Amino acid sequence: MATVYRAFDPFFERDVAIKILPKEFLHDPQFRVRFDREAKTIASLEHPSIVPLYDFGEEDGQPYIVIRLMTGGTLANRLQHGPLPISDIVNLISLVASALDAAHSRGIIHRDLKPGNILLDQYGSVFLSDFGIARLAEAGSPTITGLTGSAIIGTPIYMSPEQIQGEKIDGRSDIFALGVILFHMLTGQLPYKTDTPTQAIMANILEPVPSVLNLRPDLPPGCEDVVQKALVKDRDKRFATAGEMAIALQAAIYGEINGIPLYPLGQPLQSSFLKKPPIFPVFLRNWAIVLYGIIGLTILGGIYYKISSPSLMKPIKQTQEFATLQTNTKIEYFPSESSILPNINAVTQNPAVISSPETTLTPSKSGIPIIAGADKIAFLNANDIWLMNMDGSGLKQLTKDKSDKSNLQWTNDGAAINYIVGKCVMSVDIKTGNINDLACFEAADQLNDFKISPNNQEVAIILNNKLYIVPFDIERLKQVRSRSDLQAMGFCEYTSPYDYKKITIKTMSWSSHNQRVAVNMQGYLALGVDKSEKRDIIQLLDNSPDPNGKCKRYLPVIDQFPYYLSDTLQIIANRFLIKGYEEKPVFQNFAWDGNFLFAFVGNKHNDGFGDLYIYNSESRTADLAVNPIESACCYRDPQWSPDGRYLFFVFQNENPKDKNNILFYLIKYATFGAGEKYEPIPLEDALFKSPTEKPMPILRPAKISESATNLSTPTTQISQTPTP
Repeated sequence: MATVYRAFDPFFERDVAIKILPKEFLHDPQFRVRFDREAKTIASLEHPSIVPLYDFGEEDGQPYIVIRLMTGGTLANRLQHGPLPISDIVNLISLVASALDAAHSRGIIHRDLKPGNILLDQYGSVFLSDFGIARLAEAGSPTITGLTGSAIIGTPIYMSPEQIQGEKIDGRSDIFALGVILFHMLTGQLPYKTDTPTQAIMANILEPVPSVLNLRPDLPPGCEDVVQKALVKDRDKRFATAGEMAIALQAAIYGEINGIPLYPLGQPLQSSFLKKPPIFPVFLRNWAIVLYGIIGLTILGGIYYKISSPSLMKPIKQTQEFATLQTNTKIEYFPSESSILPNINAVTQNPAVISSPETTLTPSKSGIPIIAGADKIAFLNANDIWLMNMDGSGLKQLTKDKSDKSNLQWTNDGAAINYIVGKCVMSVDIKTGNINDLACFEAADQLNDFKISPNNQEVAIILNNKLYIVPFDIERLKQVRSRSDLQAMGFCEYTSPYDYKKITIKTMSWSSHNQRVAVNMQGYLALGVDKSEKRDIIQLLDNSPDPNGKCKRYLPVIDQFPYYLSDTLQIIANRFLIKGYEEKPVFQNFAWDGNFLFAFVGNKHNDGFGDLYIYNSESRTADLAVNPIESACCYRDPQWSPDGRYLFFVFQNENPKDKNNILFYLIKYATFGAGEKYEPIPLEDALFKSPTEKPMPILRPAKISESATNLSTPTTQISQTPTP
């Protein structure tokens, strides 16, 4: 019902798609209603897997819709080449099901779900489109006629029996269409071989559903039950929701334990969906919504700014300001996993700082400031460990042996710092300066990483680029000398070591709830016949325990970036591009907030400084080269604050005049891109002598101490949430 043009948006400097209602339909009120309905429907459904609406309007009486340009084709294009790989099918059904459930929850039925309306962008992401004939389920009697009428709106082979017969429909009609699509993806053909729309209509009403196993005996047997339940003629016997269907398919293919599927939903699509790597970075999926949101927040912020605080967004500056902080805000030292979004409505009485009920920002009784849930910073300088308060005061050198150190980590009680020297894990007490050996692996070639889990019960050790997850038992670790000793400690043979596909792992990080791990591993980019190049990739793995206490066969991959990998660890496509990655395809390191947000840098100059990138594993979007310090490069050692709202990093201006200037910043992430002028944490002059220093700073989560619980200000409320 529309003509679609590829166009260029000069304001945002991006390619877009414009749908225009042809002039021959302008005088048909029914077509105009459908066109307007599509725009309003898309605008009301903000979902990662529904095609984003950029604009809607009318020019010289001709209505138009501006949407995101999808250059990856459609599912219909892909199905021309036969059945899809099983992993692609699970992923696509999961994403489309999520979009359908979002629409159905708003009472919106698509009514024309088919492969041609499932679009792919250049990154392989899936989007549901074409809501032109969608209708509200509660809108009364159907607007289409059945077999006895003059017209049926929809595509016959994908229409449910109740839709064909003109009955009032609900979301289960879309589930029927999704079942037809699933049949096609599994077998490479439609359920019924028909030559005319009428034959397709009669088949959907009268003929039994063919068996997918007769066409594909190699499929998991459970696929048959999923297809049959999705395509059953009686809608009361179908899946109640599309999400229920997706979970059933997941369990049928990958198995389940106690009703829990073993394979996570929502994994990004693999090679069969991906086209040529993009030549421009990922943009936000809905600029219009973001722009309106920024304008609205700016107006509200300006009003609040005038009423309550002369400098609401002023960054932290000088040490003496922390001495006069008011303690009239709730203090939560260990926010829950879900509390990662800022609350801009609550601020302390001190105009120099930004706060919220969930953000710790107060001095302890001893005068040491607690900022963003942290009270101290440890870092490396000239191969020794240094310590200071969050405001730059109390600078102290802990070690003086000048040995090469790396991988600093606070112990969970905050009393010591663990670090790696050669093949040994050492620990330095921050009060006494005493250094102890935790473990040494003399028989290993190299020790890459050592990370204790947040619950203090497990430790992840990367030895010879292999990941071992074992109980955190100090006495047993002191007896370990070789890989076999470490393997004997493991919970499961498969994670001691985790050696799936012989992957090479460099570093790792725990989630806040210990159920997932993120690893920096390597894939191989094919450069021609018998040639390949190693490239760093971050993978998010599911480490949740088996309900029956058994060992998993492997740790399922939940997400991976900036590349997709095949099962043979061959890189098959870019997710997004990183500056300088072609010349130096490695990550200096990465930071994870333990939930959804990742921060990492490229490797542009001075052995590890580069542009700053943010990736959101929930929305699967990336902010490329965000560079918050006056849009300048370069950065290294990013780290999320304990409360998850601030990003700490090391900055060094790439301007030759400032290359020796190494600075520390702590910035509220929600203010990135808002034009703020940030001030660094005050450091002693010329603290860092070399421009190639690798500070690797770590923030200590503030603990509830006697001095904190004895705060005398009566308005202070302390939430003693236990450490995760």
